[in-house]
Amino acid sequence: VSCIAASRTLPFVEALVAADLGVPVGAYANGGSPEDGIVWTQSEDPPAEAVARYVAHARRWRAAGATLIGTCCG
Repeated sequence: VSCIAASRTLPFVEALVAADLGVPVGAYANGGSPEDGIVWTQSEDPPAEAVARYVAHARRWRAAGATLIGTCCG
């Protein structure tokens, strides 16, 4: 699951895991809209609050069965 807002990624991870495709499931979400509170740019250090919000989402993806977790450019 890639290039979708972190706040919208979990249902896709859950669906892929439930489909039992026999392949690893990964989530590489972006920060989403400014309202999601996960916004950073490549030219600055991300605010700790934004990182914490992304990590909270990533932990839910892992609990749902994702084994490959990262971030995309958005």
